[in-house]
Amino acid sequence: MTPVSWPAGLPGNQGQIRKDGFQPLPADNMRVSDMEDGAKSARKFTIGWSKHKGVWRFSLGEFAIFKAFVRDELKDGIRPFTYNPPLSSYTVAAYFVPQEGGRAYVPSPGPGANMFVNFEVRFLDRALS
Repeated sequence: MTPVSWPAGLPGNQGQIRKDGFQPLPADNMRVSDMEDGAKSARKFTIGWSKHKGVWRFSLGEFAIFKAFVRDELKDGIRPFTYNPPLSSYTVAAYFVPQEGGRAYVPSPGPGANMFVNFEVRFLDRALS
């Protein structure tokens, strides 16, 4: 499935995640089985999904664009989108990891006329060709 392009002019996709809101998560590419001699683990595959959590800060106008983008273009967050992970110089195809209530993101009011958007994404750590 071809990833949907991030809306032009909407911040957040060039590594603009709040510094206190970025959290890399461990890759999920190991399988663990309980054995008599202790836990046995084996790699399921060599390239695992990279994941991280983050917080975007949008103005109310930007949040309206983001909300419509996720609802209409990403079909409530189930389609992949182009994403530039923080601390990288390439673009990947990313997916939102469902949050509370199955939503793609969790909005909360910010200071002034702003909204914070808590999210988690997963992506294969390789550049789109």
